[in-house]
Amino acid sequence: MATATMEEVHLGEFTGCEIVGSGLIVRNAGDGLSDAMELRPQVIRIGDRVGVYLEGVIKDVQHPQLKNDEGKVKRIHVLKAEQGVIVNGTVREQLRKVIARQERELQRKREREVGIDTLDGVDEAAEAALDEEEDEG
Repeated sequence: MATATMEEVHLGEFTGCEIVGSGLIVRNAGDGLSDAMELRPQVIRIGDRVGVYLEGVIKDVQHPQLKNDEGKVKRIHVLKAEQGVIVNGTVREQLRKVIARQERELQRKREREVGIDTLDGVDEAAEAALDEEEDEG
């Protein structure tokens, strides 16, 4: 079974078009969560923030052409969720750290795209400090 990694890879080509990005569509997420909630019913209120872990299988891959960028496509993976669980406690805290780190990486990417850059090593030092704060908190 193939597992996803977060490292950058060359995405290749599709029908002669350069693949310049990837994405994910999740289908059937509610079904797996509803089944799981039958075992452990919960009251979730409007405005509550909920952590969810989903597991499933990639059932399709699509390659839509990018608007205003002829000859380039994005690789979209379609995940059929099979199981899901609401996560709390330590698991949720660990996942929040991963999400926070990813958000910082996305913010740096957006900044670089508009010409904002930092000195070598500054991002890494700041991220290490944030990771340390998260571990203590």
